[in-house]
Amino acid sequence: MSVIEIIFSARFIVACCIYALLVICGLYLLEAMHHRLRHHLLMSTWEILVEPLYRAFTLVCFIFISYPVIFGIGDAPGINELLADRENRTHQLVNLVFISSLLLPMVPVIGKQVELVLPIQAILCCMMVFNWLARHLDVRDFSYWPGLKAALVILILSLITHWLSTRFAHHAGTRLDKKFNVRGFEQLTGESIILFMQAPAILVYSSGLGEQLIL
Repeated sequence: MSVIEIIFSARFIVACCIYALLVICGLYLLEAMHHRLRHHLLMSTWEILVEPLYRAFTLVCFIFISYPVIFGIGDAPGINELLADRENRTHQLVNLVFISSLLLPMVPVIGKQVELVLPIQAILCCMMVFNWLARHLDVRDFSYWPGLKAALVILILSLITHWLSTRFAHHAGTRLDKKFNVRGFEQLTGESIILFMQAPAILVYSSGLGEQLIL
């Protein structure tokens, strides 16, 4: 499958829709908890631990639902088969995204480029799931490096799509705030569409991984 075919596949569209719904529900939940938690320490704990953990959960759900189409593969062992090979694989994946969400902002270059955090987290998830798939199929000779050309394409797409999603979120959020006389739709709109906008960058990488497997 090409990147375009993956984007318009039913499984990928469903995965994006469920991800967006989870993000929207999470933002409403987090906003409600901010109003309830008046203690500074509790609010800080919530923002540092609970919010990244919830985002990790939503991203893992997206990867699981979009598998195996996200690798450009139409037929592959089910995700349940991969998870059954070893225990705690779901926890490992959630922990990977959660820890990366805490550490990536501390990296000198990446930390200032928020638009790179989500693609990197999604790519890390794809790497781990691809590793499970390759081992399940007894494929040992594979690489995680997409090549310099693909890496540059991923970087450029990430920057461009983040700019587009930010502009769209600001425009749509401002209009929705005025229409409903509330505040916060800009963040809500931005977070709910960012995966849609950055999907091509993620899929350039994941489909490259899938090309290494002959099923």
